[in-house]
Amino acid sequence: MFHMRKYFLKLWNSPTFTTWGAFLSRPLSLLLLTPLILHKFSASEIALWYLFGIFMGFQSLANLGFNSVFIRSVGFAMGGAKSIGIFKDNTLVETDHEPNWDLIKIIIQNTKLIYMLLALFFVVVLSVFGTWSLIKPISQVARQQEIWLSWITVVLVSGLSIYSDTFKIYLRGTDNVALVMRWETLFNMLAILSASVVLFMTGSFLYTILSNQIWRVINFIRNYYLSRFVNEKRYREFKGYRYDKEIFLAILPSSWRTWLSHLMSYGLMQLTGVYYAQIGESASVATYLFSLRIINVIDDFSNAPFYSHQPRYARLFAQNNFKELKKIVTNKMFLTYMTFAVSCALAGIFGDIVLPLIKSNITFANPLLWGLMCMGYFLKRYTSLHLQFYQITNHIVAHTVNIVQGLIILLFVALFVSTYGVYSFPLSLIIANLLFGVWYASHKSHKRYEYNLWEFELKTSIVPFIIVLSVSLLTYFIA
Repeated sequence: MFHMRKYFLKLWNSPTFTTWGAFLSRPLSLLLLTPLILHKFSASEIALWYLFGIFMGFQSLANLGFNSVFIRSVGFAMGGAKSIGIFKDNTLVETDHEPNWDLIKIIIQNTKLIYMLLALFFVVVLSVFGTWSLIKPISQVARQQEIWLSWITVVLVSGLSIYSDTFKIYLRGTDNVALVMRWETLFNMLAILSASVVLFMTGSFLYTILSNQIWRVINFIRNYYLSRFVNEKRYREFKGYRYDKEIFLAILPSSWRTWLSHLMSYGLMQLTGVYYAQIGESASVATYLFSLRIINVIDDFSNAPFYSHQPRYARLFAQNNFKELKKIVTNKMFLTYMTFAVSCALAGIFGDIVLPLIKSNITFANPLLWGLMCMGYFLKRYTSLHLQFYQITNHIVAHTVNIVQGLIILLFVALFVSTYGVYSFPLSLIIANLLFGVWYASHKSHKRYEYNLWEFELKTSIVPFIIVLSVSLLTYFIA
């Protein structure tokens, strides 16, 4: 009994397990809400539902890269860092090894000011660009007024959601990841259940969106109160907004590079969906957007083992404990790759089986398209993990990789799209990573931490890569 309680508490306080729990709400959405969406909505409405999802996902771009940099900065301060800087090459952090609450206070006050401005900026951009890109897709549905009211709701609530990140930065940076994720799991499940009930009872696009957005407001309130009760209620002392030039200039180089990197990787692939919605037929667009949503759910879910430990990485780095850091990173990388590979294989096997059973109005991606998407996203994940490993130093280079890769993707999409259509998007992603991202990212992390690259990859990526390659080749011959 004692051992069971011990293991339960370990899982209960595990950042990886609780992050997986939060992401498990997404498969729950696939089991409950998605079948209703695919059955209740027309192909045009399904495409709009996933377009709305893309624009809500752009919230991660709206923070202009400050999110991860602020979390890492708070993590440095928790490790006792006396200042925030860039620690590339063999530079060591000056530290007292005890949390520097004075520095954390300044960081959080700056965070609140910056995110208030970012929230206002995003609402304006979404109102202009998002509205323009929805004109054609909305013109193809019958209940246009209902869709436009849904869109207005999404735009307004998005600003509040962005500001809510100020609380999550504090909670994650102070290593309260497990606490946040336990609550997110519960609230996400409640949100999915309520949206499913609303859609089943009403069949209304508008009411389903309203149900979804109400829970985003509730999440804001939840994060506000959580931040005020952890760490001996220290957040209550961090009152007001503050612009600190020294802090801002210290984080700005890493922030804009992170944002540009995210824009040219995640943002660019999501924009393929927005672009395809302007040129493709409704049924084909709905199928691609649905498959893009599935691969992004898998990508996010597989991130949990690695990304949930970012504050821990920053703290170990600040304490110059590189041996322990490399050991943890090796383990978490393998779990991330393997989760991605197995999930892709399962989705490819069951996708065509499940959709007809629920009488879906769209089909799953054909085997060839799905195989290409899995391979492209695996290579993207490999590049990202090595970049994140290196960027624990706070020296951001991902923007260089993703700008180059983004340009390669745009070039090959332009060359391929007229001939290969929707296949041009994953093909271009594969080519871009093989030409540049894969080797550059692994070189940077290898050089900084001085590990044997071949031994490292045997412990992390080789087996998962073989699984994904087998899935891709098998789907090619099936197609």
